[in-house]
Amino acid sequence: GLKISLADNAVDTGISQTWTLMVSGRLKVMPNCSNFLSEFRKYHRDEKGNIVKKADHLMDCLRYIVNSGRDRMIIHPLPKCIPQSAPVRGGDRAWMV
Repeated sequence: GLKISLADNAVDTGISQTWTLMVSGRLKVMPNCSNFLSEFRKYHRDEKGNIVKKADHLMDCLRYIVNSGRDRMIIHPLPKCIPQSAPVRGGDRAWMV
């Protein structure tokens, strides 16, 4: 059931799309992702405008998922809450339904 496809490795497009998602607040990185943040701070272009390909594995992964994986993401709805009128097993002192 695993669906595999080739990733889109377009560097400039991926960086642009990723940056747009980040500045718009649609892509967030939590502060405890220290490896990612460390690599993100070092990610840069050289004097010719080319991305420096050194210690950039997480940046590559992020680009791949933004370029190729977003259309595959599925958000499952949260389960509906149990109505207040539902019977509770174990009487009114039970903590589990």
